[in-house]
Amino acid sequence: MKRIGRILLIFLGLASFFYFVPITIHLLSDFIDASILPFIQFLLRFCSAWLVLFIIKEWVDENIEKGKFRKNIKFYLHSIARLVYFVLLIVVAVASLGASLESFVTFLGIASAGLAVVLQQPLLNVVGYIFILASRLYSRGDYIKVGSIIGRVEEVNFMHTRIIEYS
Repeated sequence: MKRIGRILLIFLGLASFFYFVPITIHLLSDFIDASILPFIQFLLRFCSAWLVLFIIKEWVDENIEKGKFRKNIKFYLHSIARLVYFVLLIVVAVASLGASLESFVTFLGIASAGLAVVLQQPLLNVVGYIFILASRLYSRGDYIKVGSIIGRVEEVNFMHTRIIEYS
């Protein structure tokens, strides 16, 4: 029942975004000053898109919690879901304002490429950290060998793994 309710709310949100908002604006145009109609249209579209994205985000969060992930992996999956949610909200806001979506997406692509170049090493560290956690290669307290060094893992972090040398 919960699933049907979510699907129905998503459908209503999308229907209001594409169908009901233009009709409402057309009906309101006789009663409200034309200068504030774009703002009302923006609010209606943004709220309906927010509803859809919020329901989808809650569904994703619920499925992450149900999954058999380690606690720290769940935290990162929630963070990624939250980031995607906010980026989509910004895209919807820009589209609802009537701005050119193509130029905005191009800007996002160029900005992302610039950030990827600048933050290449920290991003590789984060990806490596997630790989270590997901594959469970080692964790705190394990004994590992790196090159010629054998030691106990003291700390696993985004930027480094601290090993106390075993002698």
